[in-house]
Amino acid sequence: RRTFAHPASIFFQRNIANLETLEISSLSVEYKEGCSMVCSVFEVPNEGLSAADAPGDTFIPSQKFLEREEEFEITRVRYEELATSSTSGKQEIKEGVICRRSTDEAYIARWGQERFQKNYLDYG
Repeated sequence: RRTFAHPASIFFQRNIANLETLEISSLSVEYKEGCSMVCSVFEVPNEGLSAADAPGDTFIPSQKFLEREEEFEITRVRYEELATSSTSGKQEIKEGVICRRSTDEAYIARWGQERFQKNYLDYG
């Protein structure tokens, strides 16, 4: 399901977060048994997103991709395109990459307490 549940440190760094009104949240998703959602799926070149040493069809996020989306858990997910009037038969199940909601604990485990302090706690 989609959720507005976490702030992105870039909002604070670029001074676009508004702590007074709590306008600081990013959209992410979280797994919830029995839930589904509708979203846009984009085909983008894999160059720079997946680690160069990822074997075959395996997706391992590159360091640059992890840095860019530092507050998320990057994961592969299955999805099904919406049926349209031009679609006949069963829809094909595909795989894509999604930025899933994470936790402060996971952020600290990946990036360290010092970075968490600098990118979040120092802003209040």
